[in-house]
Amino acid sequence: MPDVATHAWPLEARPTLVTADRFPLTCRDFDVEYLSRTHALPVHEYEATMLLAGRRIALKPGDFTFTPAEWPSSYDLPQPGFHWCIHCLPPTLSGACVAVPLHVPLGLHHDAIVEQFRHLSQLRARASQPGPDQAAAAIAAGAALHSLVLWLSLLAGQGGDWQRERGTRAIAIVDRLTVTIQEHLDGTLSVPHLARQAEVSQNYLARCFRQRHGVSIPHYILQRRMDLARLLLRTTELPVKEVAIRAGLPDAQHFNKQFRRIVGLSPTAYRATSQRPEA
Repeated sequence: MPDVATHAWPLEARPTLVTADRFPLTCRDFDVEYLSRTHALPVHEYEATMLLAGRRIALKPGDFTFTPAEWPSSYDLPQPGFHWCIHCLPPTLSGACVAVPLHVPLGLHHDAIVEQFRHLSQLRARASQPGPDQAAAAIAAGAALHSLVLWLSLLAGQGGDWQRERGTRAIAIVDRLTVTIQEHLDGTLSVPHLARQAEVSQNYLARCFRQRHGVSIPHYILQRRMDLARLLLRTTELPVKEVAIRAGLPDAQHFNKQFRRIVGLSPTAYRATSQRPEA
């Protein structure tokens, strides 16, 4: 294993959540070796020694670890315990990346981060159930997971000025805003409106959001809307005009222009390409 303490994660990742739940662990003397094609992100509720690709890690309750895909891991627990764990497919490494810690104590942030794990577990359950909310839940799960990973990266000292703004209130404001955006993509999401809802100034909100996500609020909103539009074009037969409305860009001309600028194709051409049968 490389002698590193972090793993790269793309700043513009679109991760696919596989599992998110609270699991029991009873391993003794490293008797079970785990090796997965997915990244594993557990928050540990026990004392233990972990071997991560040969690296020995002393775990305490409230510690977070990141096990990259294809890296072997094993545990020695004096007593059985539980951990919250997320598994996701490795996102494609392209563009700017942040450094995710392989091990970091969560400290005062533990409860807030575990709450995000619970939220992801609920989204994963909704995304696995056929119905009108399935696609939206899958998109929301990916966005929430990406936000969580960026937060963990910042906690490990990778976030510059965020370290001076990482109080509980600032974190809670940005987290609530991310959920609000995902749940209201078809509505009005202006920065002044969002700032009034959060009861903070526009400048403060914009600064905290950029330090957390690396992009402006309008850019983030547009990306999430395009993600939803692509999904609807791939998986439904809704008219393009209806897709635009559901993605929060009811002006068809403006929707087409933004879609072409970001995706490189018109909505109609994208649908034809994405639905083309495999050879």
